Amino acid sequence: MKDFLLMSGINKKSLRSLNERLLCLGNITACEYYTILSDFELYEYREVIEIYSLLPKEQWENYAILEIVDQREQLLLNRALKVLKNTFIRKVMQYGQEEYIETSPSEDFDGIGS
Repeated sequence: MKDFLLMSGINKKSLRSLNERLLCLGNITACEYYTILSDFELYEYREVIEIYSLLPKEQWENYAILEIVDQREQLLLNRALKVLKNTFIRKVMQYGQEEYIETSPSEDFDGIGS
């Protein structure tokens, strides 16, 4: 999933922050995240996989090397990647943002118990 998220335009920093947030959240919120990620995988991610699997990986690489951008399957993939990115940001990254801010360590925390 990570490769397609990066292909869609999500940066590595955002994915790292999601991992950090998941570590800080409680069990109930983690279960809710699991549900959101399952739905995300079932719909948006699956559509990208189905379109990408229409052609061999080498063909996608050839399109990139030859700078071909107007093939029907490329247009479908680009549209699906855009939906993937927007949904990931809207549903996954923004969910639980308030809880993460409240539970994350403060800036002046030095790691030593007081």
